[in-house]
Amino acid sequence: MTRPLDRMDVGAAWARWPEAAGFWEGKARSLFGATRLGEIAAQEAASKHVSRSQLRERLIRLQAIWPDLRERLRAQLLPLQELRNKLMEAGAPVRPEAIGISSQQLRGGFLQAWFIRRRFTVLDLAMQTGLWDDCLHNLFRH
Repeated sequence: MTRPLDRMDVGAAWARWPEAAGFWEGKARSLFGATRLGEIAAQEAASKHVSRSQLRERLIRLQAIWPDLRERLRAQLLPLQELRNKLMEAGAPVRPEAIGISSQQLRGGFLQAWFIRRRFTVLDLAMQTGLWDDCLHNLFRH
């Protein structure tokens, strides 16, 4: 079970975060290869890189506001099972295989999506808090 964000180990997340701004650019180029998309992904990754000190400040702030933010999110977002039920009632696919891709491909697509989106998203939150692997595990265990 993933630890709530108000009890996250900021020091551990901070220590895992790469200080070098070029770290994520290199990962993007490795993931996408020497393509135009690879260059775009590298630029996007570079644009949203934060230093360890910036990350530490961000995580401390997140930890402080998390209890209130969690309640606001709960009020706005449907629980997973309810969302899944509504999609099934509408005849929409709820498994990646239903749209012709494997769970493995979709899982890999989350990392690609993280690299090509400059805006701060829930993917950035998972990456910066060190919860990326736990989140993907929880998402794909169903």
